[in-house]
Amino acid sequence: MIRTETGVHPDRIRQQASHCLFVEGESDDSFDVQVIQALLDRSGINIKVKALGPSHTIRGAAEALHKVHPDYYFLIDRDHQHDRFVAKCWKNFPDPRESNLLVWRRRELESYFIIPEYLSESPHLKKRKTKADLEQATLSCSQRRLYLDAANLVIITVRERLKEKWIEKFRDSACFRTEADALKALKGRPEWAKFGKKASSLLADRTLEKRLHETVVKLTGGQTNLEYGKGCWPELVKGKPVFRRIVNRLFEVRDTRGRFVQGSERLSQVAKELVRLPLENQPQDFQELGVLIHNRVTSGPL
Repeated sequence: MIRTETGVHPDRIRQQASHCLFVEGESDDSFDVQVIQALLDRSGINIKVKALGPSHTIRGAAEALHKVHPDYYFLIDRDHQHDRFVAKCWKNFPDPRESNLLVWRRRELESYFIIPEYLSESPHLKKRKTKADLEQATLSCSQRRLYLDAANLVIITVRERLKEKWIEKFRDSACFRTEADALKALKGRPEWAKFGKKASSLLADRTLEKRLHETVVKLTGGQTNLEYGKGCWPELVKGKPVFRRIVNRLFEVRDTRGRFVQGSERLSQVAKELVRLPLENQPQDFQELGVLIHNRVTSGPL
């Protein structure tokens, strides 16, 4: 099958509806698709939400397609992205010069569902469970994975640094008459040595130790134990497993026959019920996403 340069199957991005928001996920039954579609539906926005794989695929598609498909929009998890890049995406969306890309301000979509004030609005919260119970559960679950997430954030950052475009391809064929010419040209590139030094520096014990410590301080605000109002752990701790543990502990979901719903379906039901709450009850980023997409859908072509 023919692919675009980004590795995306054209059939996966060809939609009958003119406006489409592509999000992370392997299928249209994924958590992100279901929840974001419910969020935009409650706002009365006529747009289809579709899964398009991992974040690097979506970002590549956003860069490649925004000129030819200005009514396609792209939303990815924050992961390691810097504050400045994230802020720029929201400020400039949609940006006809670059791409119609948005990046969650929190680490991933599930990270918005570990906000105790928001979760406490859920009709599925067990009886006699309170916002204070949600706060304690969120702190406990996040504390347990603090150093795991800090280490993984270091890995993601280093991995992305090593993937940066650090050498350009040759362009002039005049100097490439033979295989020997090609080999000589390859060996003569100074970038090999520079990249080796860069990789060695990034992977040095002292560098890794410094990066890990800085990440832990950023998450905790310099505290030994996580506290609300200290550090940015609510935004950057991985939300998916924390949300799952909180729901498993403190929530009950039943289907129309009164039977308990389990697993991923329970998570989706809790989240979808929350995004259907009045707009003023939604996290600020959910409100802003609705406004941006609504304005874009109703404004016509750029």
